[in-house]
Amino acid sequence: VNVIHEAVIDVFTQRVGHGLTLRDDRKLLDIVRERHISIELCPMSNVLTKGNYRFFSDPNLEKVAYPLRQYLDDNLDVTINTDNPYVSDSNLSKEFIVAAALTEKGLSKWEILRLIKNGFRAAAIPKHEKRLLMNEIDNEIYEILLNEN
Repeated sequence: VNVIHEAVIDVFTQRVGHGLTLRDDRKLLDIVRERHISIELCPMSNVLTKGNYRFFSDPNLEKVAYPLRQYLDDNLDVTINTDNPYVSDSNLSKEFIVAAALTEKGLSKWEILRLIKNGFRAAAIPKHEKRLLMNEIDNEIYEILLNEN
């Protein structure tokens, strides 16, 4: 948490990569939420490097729960990302599948849409480009929902 604390408090970062230990400091978590600091999670990389996260299909309860569910419930601006797609043989679709498998009760359609939108919101691009992208995403989501049975 010390590195996250330094990034948030001392550097005023807008994004925190691999914010896995943020859940250990409630006060810092509240600051991250208030400042809308993006928390980037890379599920495949986290499993490969830490290896102690529990897949909810796995009965081995000695492993640690992945923080995504808590971060969603705590209304953080959390995103799903690829860390190094060549090393982990991953892509964003695989990352979402792993994220769902690591998350208690999986991920709902609305949570997935929220994670996708958070990713666009956190993009390091000029504000006018981001606004155009967000409008395009909103229109696509609206169309998908309109055409849903």
